[in-house]
Amino acid sequence: MAGDDSYWPFKPGASKFGYINNPRWTDVPEFADKHSPCGYWPKDRRLMPTMPTNGNVFGAGDRSNFKGSDYSGDAHTFEYLPELGHIEKIFSTYSGFLAIDNEGRMFAVGVKEGTGYGTSGILNKWKEVTEPGPWREVASNCYARFMFAIKQDGTLWRTGWNQYGQLGTGDTGNLSNWTQYGVANDWAKCSVGTEHTLILTESGDLYGTGLYYLGAYDTGYSAWGYLDEFILLTTGVVDITAGNRFSMLTRADGRLYVTGSNWVGNLGTGDDIDLYWFTDANVAAQGAGVPDRISLFTQNSMFVDQGGNLWAAGRNDSYQLGLPDTIDYLLFNQVPGSNWLDVSTYNNSTLALRVDRSLWVTGRNDASKLGLGHSNQVEEFEQVPNLQCLQIANSYNATLIIVWDGMFNWE
Repeated sequence: MAGDDSYWPFKPGASKFGYINNPRWTDVPEFADKHSPCGYWPKDRRLMPTMPTNGNVFGAGDRSNFKGSDYSGDAHTFEYLPELGHIEKIFSTYSGFLAIDNEGRMFAVGVKEGTGYGTSGILNKWKEVTEPGPWREVASNCYARFMFAIKQDGTLWRTGWNQYGQLGTGDTGNLSNWTQYGVANDWAKCSVGTEHTLILTESGDLYGTGLYYLGAYDTGYSAWGYLDEFILLTTGVVDITAGNRFSMLTRADGRLYVTGSNWVGNLGTGDDIDLYWFTDANVAAQGAGVPDRISLFTQNSMFVDQGGNLWAAGRNDSYQLGLPDTIDYLLFNQVPGSNWLDVSTYNNSTLALRVDRSLWVTGRNDASKLGLGHSNQVEEFEQVPNLQCLQIANSYNATLIIVWDGMFNWE
């Protein structure tokens, strides 16, 4: 299937939320909509080529993690999930996954916390989330037992554990069901760390709540403490990503700002000193372009810049950064290769896509989660053969991908 790219002046990429678009549209002000709730895309949708937006889901690794507790054993290569069809987006959760289909319905598997199915127990197979959508986006984290999500009408919802006020309810009581936050309908993005939450409006206002220990979200406090209601952190923000007690954002000028715990150099500032307010990481001085797709986890940080280069900082003890040794990297270093499109990093492994939609993997391979047919550690990015992916999600002992077997080749 070949899209109509007759109006396409640059090499395509992917938006913040998985839609096919051109990250360089920001160079064409008369066409660009920089503050679109779905990232950078042309104001005139007719300028976009016809491309698939959904596909079939495949999983690798521990079946109880990506198929449910009714299933056992490990899938050493990627295995088709017939119970999920026409899926547009996938998200890793606390020992499980979420998926949104082309009708905006949400499906969940794994630990119930943060799915709207209560605050304890296990989903033994994929089930549709009971709160009606249509849903647009989910913020989840493999170490977090709570979630936020945005519906297609722009409203913001939350559920799960709330021991540090990360749900922004004004208290620390857990929420068993999906509950709306306020009445506003202009939410552009939400992102959750292990114990804190960031939410962003379409106009670029950034709010935060939850545990602020080690400066996780720019309160200026270093001591242990938390907020249980959202406060305005800053304005003029384009994109946000939360990690484990640290956060990153980008502004309209393309600069990357970081704050929080810097255990092993995961902030990419050249040292391991914690920061208590958003600070310019000055990635341009390291040779990086404007960060586009950012992925954070406990002690590692990675992003794809708008030139298609992949950058990494932090812990590399299992080669999870795709860099050639097992030292900690205190500055963002360029990962070998080019034409990178997206990245999903976990504690000790990473998945990445290239522009041709090929899938590449590196790091620890517990339960054969990298889909290579074995469980050996991978010490540099290696291609998983015969796959072209729309999206990727990396979780504990399992991975999910969305595959369209007729993916158009941009090259």
